[in-house]
Amino acid sequence: MLHFLADKAIEDGKRMIALGDEKNIRYICDHVPGEHLYKTFVRPVDNEKYVNTVKEILDKTEAGEFRKSVLIVDDDPSYMGLVREWLKGTYKVSMANSGLQALKWLGKNKADLILLDYEMPVTSGPQVLEMLRSDEETKDIPVIFLTGKGDKESVMAVVALKPQGYFLKNIEREELLEKMEEFFILHKQNR
Repeated sequence: MLHFLADKAIEDGKRMIALGDEKNIRYICDHVPGEHLYKTFVRPVDNEKYVNTVKEILDKTEAGEFRKSVLIVDDDPSYMGLVREWLKGTYKVSMANSGLQALKWLGKNKADLILLDYEMPVTSGPQVLEMLRSDEETKDIPVIFLTGKGDKESVMAVVALKPQGYFLKNIEREELLEKMEEFFILHKQNR
Protein backbone atom coordinates (compact mmCIF):
# COMPACT_ATOMS: atom_id res chain seq x y z
CA MET A 1 0.00 0.00 0.00
CA LEU A 2 2.83 2.42 0.83
CA HIS A 3 4.40 1.95 -2.61
CA PHE A 4 1.07 2.80 -4.25
CA LEU A 5 0.68 5.95 -2.11
CA ALA A 6 4.28 7.03 -2.75
CA ASP A 7 3.92 6.47 -6.52
CA LYS A 8 0.62 8.37 -6.53
CA ALA A 9 2.18 11.27 -4.58
CA ILE A 10 5.08 11.46 -7.03
CA GLU A 11 2.80 11.18 -10.07
CA ASP A 12 0.47 13.92 -8.80
CA GLY A 13 3.24 16.11 -7.39
CA LYS A 14 1.81 15.81 -3.87
CA ARG A 15 3.48 15.73 -0.46
CA MET A 16 2.80 13.22 2.29
CA ILE A 17 2.51 13.62 6.06
CA ALA A 18 3.31 10.39 7.90
CA LEU A 19 1.98 9.36 11.31
CA GLY A 20 3.13 6.30 13.22
CA ASP A 21 5.47 4.79 15.75
CA GLU A 22 9.24 5.10 15.33
CA LYS A 23 9.50 1.81 13.38
CA ASN A 24 6.72 2.86 10.95
CA ILE A 25 8.30 6.27 10.40
CA ARG A 26 11.73 4.74 9.66
CA TYR A 27 10.12 2.38 7.14
CA ILE A 28 8.24 5.24 5.47
CA CYS A 29 11.38 7.40 5.33
CA ASP A 30 13.26 4.53 3.68
CA HIS A 31 10.59 4.03 1.00
CA VAL A 32 9.27 7.50 0.17
CA PRO A 33 11.55 10.03 -1.59
CA GLY A 34 12.40 12.84 0.83
CA GLU A 35 11.00 15.61 -1.34
CA HIS A 36 7.58 13.91 -1.26
CA LEU A 37 7.56 13.31 2.48
CA TYR A 38 6.65 16.70 3.89
CA LYS A 39 6.76 15.89 7.60
CA THR A 40 6.58 12.96 9.98
CA PHE A 41 4.85 12.67 13.35
CA VAL A 42 5.70 10.00 15.91
CA ARG A 43 2.82 8.91 18.15
CA PRO A 44 1.56 10.34 20.40
CA VAL A 45 0.92 13.23 18.01
CA ASP A 46 0.87 16.85 19.12
CA ASN A 47 -2.49 17.80 17.59
CA GLU A 48 -1.70 21.51 17.38
CA LYS A 49 1.55 20.87 15.46
CA TYR A 50 -0.24 18.40 13.20
CA VAL A 51 -3.06 20.84 12.40
CA ASN A 52 -0.53 23.63 11.75
CA THR A 53 1.41 21.33 9.41
CA VAL A 54 -1.75 20.46 7.47
CA LYS A 55 -2.58 24.19 7.16
CA GLU A 56 0.99 24.92 6.05
CA ILE A 57 0.98 22.23 3.35
CA LEU A 58 -2.44 23.38 2.10
CA ASP A 59 -1.23 27.00 1.92
CA LYS A 60 1.93 25.98 0.04
CA THR A 61 -0.09 23.81 -2.33
CA GLU A 62 -2.50 26.69 -2.97
CA ALA A 63 0.46 29.01 -3.65
CA GLY A 64 1.84 26.52 -6.21
CA GLU A 65 5.06 25.78 -4.33
CA PHE A 66 4.88 22.05 -5.11
CA ARG A 67 4.18 22.36 -8.82
CA LYS A 68 6.68 21.12 -11.37
CA SER A 69 8.98 23.92 -12.50
CA VAL A 70 9.20 24.58 -16.24
CA LEU A 71 11.69 26.99 -17.81
CA ILE A 72 10.74 28.30 -21.26
CA VAL A 73 13.69 29.55 -23.30
CA ASP A 74 12.75 31.42 -26.48
CA ASP A 75 13.85 34.65 -28.17
CA ASP A 76 10.27 35.41 -29.26
CA PRO A 77 8.62 37.16 -26.29
CA SER A 78 5.08 36.86 -27.66
CA TYR A 79 5.37 33.09 -28.22
CA MET A 80 7.05 32.62 -24.84
CA GLY A 81 4.27 34.61 -23.16
CA LEU A 82 1.60 32.54 -24.90
CA VAL A 83 3.13 29.25 -23.74
CA ARG A 84 3.52 30.68 -20.23
CA GLU A 85 -0.20 31.56 -20.16
CA TRP A 86 -1.08 28.03 -21.25
CA LEU A 87 1.10 26.38 -18.59
CA LYS A 88 0.84 28.70 -15.57
CA GLY A 89 -2.32 27.08 -14.18
CA THR A 90 -0.58 23.71 -13.91
CA TYR A 91 3.14 24.44 -13.60
CA LYS A 92 5.46 26.93 -11.98
CA VAL A 93 6.68 28.69 -15.13
CA SER A 94 9.80 30.81 -15.60
CA MET A 95 11.06 32.40 -18.80
CA ALA A 96 14.40 33.29 -20.35
CA ASN A 97 14.77 35.08 -23.69
CA SER A 98 18.21 33.66 -24.47
CA GLY A 99 20.34 30.64 -23.74
CA LEU A 100 22.74 32.68 -21.64
CA GLN A 101 19.87 34.12 -19.58
CA ALA A 102 18.60 30.55 -19.06
CA LEU A 103 22.01 29.38 -17.83
CA LYS A 104 22.21 32.35 -15.47
CA TRP A 105 18.69 31.58 -14.15
CA LEU A 106 19.62 27.91 -13.66
CA GLY A 107 22.61 28.99 -11.58
CA LYS A 108 20.18 30.16 -8.89
CA ASN A 109 17.05 28.07 -9.56
CA LYS A 110 15.93 24.53 -10.33
CA ALA A 111 13.79 23.37 -13.24
CA ASP A 112 12.06 20.03 -13.72
CA LEU A 113 11.88 20.60 -17.47
CA ILE A 114 13.25 23.07 -20.01
CA LEU A 115 11.27 23.95 -23.14
CA LEU A 116 14.06 25.20 -25.40
CA ASP A 117 13.72 27.04 -28.71
CA TYR A 118 15.80 25.24 -31.31
CA GLU A 119 16.59 28.33 -33.39
CA MET A 120 17.80 31.38 -31.47
CA PRO A 121 20.31 34.06 -32.37
CA VAL A 122 23.68 34.28 -30.60
CA THR A 123 23.41 30.95 -28.76
CA SER A 124 21.28 28.34 -30.55
CA GLY A 125 19.17 25.70 -28.82
CA PRO A 126 21.68 22.93 -29.66
CA GLN A 127 24.51 25.03 -28.19
CA VAL A 128 22.49 25.64 -25.01
CA LEU A 129 21.73 21.91 -24.75
CA GLU A 130 25.44 21.15 -25.09
CA MET A 131 26.26 23.64 -22.30
CA LEU A 132 23.54 22.19 -20.06
CA ARG A 133 24.83 18.66 -20.54
CA SER A 134 28.43 19.63 -19.87
CA ASP A 135 27.58 21.15 -16.47
CA GLU A 136 27.23 18.79 -13.50
CA GLU A 137 24.41 20.89 -12.01
CA THR A 138 22.23 20.94 -15.14
CA LYS A 139 23.18 17.80 -17.08
CA ASP A 140 20.17 15.80 -15.89
CA ILE A 141 17.49 18.43 -16.49
CA PRO A 142 15.20 17.14 -19.24
CA VAL A 143 15.02 19.31 -22.36
CA ILE A 144 12.25 19.37 -24.94
CA PHE A 145 12.94 21.43 -28.03
CA LEU A 146 10.43 23.88 -29.47
CA THR A 147 10.79 24.12 -33.22
CA GLY A 148 8.92 25.84 -36.01
CA LYS A 149 10.10 23.39 -38.66
CA GLY A 150 8.22 20.14 -39.11
CA ASP A 151 9.91 18.82 -42.26
CA LYS A 152 11.69 15.47 -41.99
CA GLU A 153 15.19 16.91 -42.31
CA SER A 154 14.64 19.49 -39.55
CA VAL A 155 12.99 16.98 -37.22
CA MET A 156 15.85 14.50 -37.74
CA ALA A 157 18.38 17.23 -36.88
CA VAL A 158 16.51 17.94 -33.62
CA VAL A 159 16.10 14.25 -32.70
CA ALA A 160 19.80 13.58 -33.40
CA LEU A 161 20.68 15.74 -30.38
CA LYS A 162 18.76 13.31 -28.16
CA PRO A 163 16.53 15.71 -26.26
CA GLN A 164 13.65 14.21 -24.24
CA GLY A 165 11.40 15.29 -27.10
CA TYR A 166 10.31 18.13 -29.31
CA PHE A 167 7.15 20.12 -29.89
CA LEU A 168 6.30 21.97 -33.06
CA LYS A 169 5.57 25.60 -32.28
CA ASN A 170 2.15 25.35 -33.89
CA ILE A 171 1.03 22.89 -31.19
CA GLU A 172 -2.39 23.65 -29.70
CA ARG A 173 -2.85 24.43 -26.00
CA GLU A 174 -4.68 21.21 -25.07
CA GLU A 175 -2.18 19.01 -26.89
CA LEU A 176 0.76 20.75 -25.20
CA LEU A 177 -0.78 20.31 -21.74
CA GLU A 178 -1.58 16.67 -22.48
CA LYS A 179 1.94 15.92 -23.74
CA MET A 180 3.54 17.69 -20.77
CA GLU A 181 1.41 15.68 -18.34
CA GLU A 182 2.36 12.47 -20.17
CA PHE A 183 6.02 13.45 -20.01
CA PHE A 184 5.95 13.97 -16.23
CA ILE A 185 4.01 10.75 -15.63
CA LEU A 186 6.41 8.73 -17.78
CA HIS A 187 9.54 10.27 -16.34
CA LYS A 188 8.27 10.68 -12.76
CA GLN A 189 10.65 13.51 -12.10
CA ASN A 190 11.91 13.26 -8.53
CA ARG A 191 13.41 16.72 -8.12
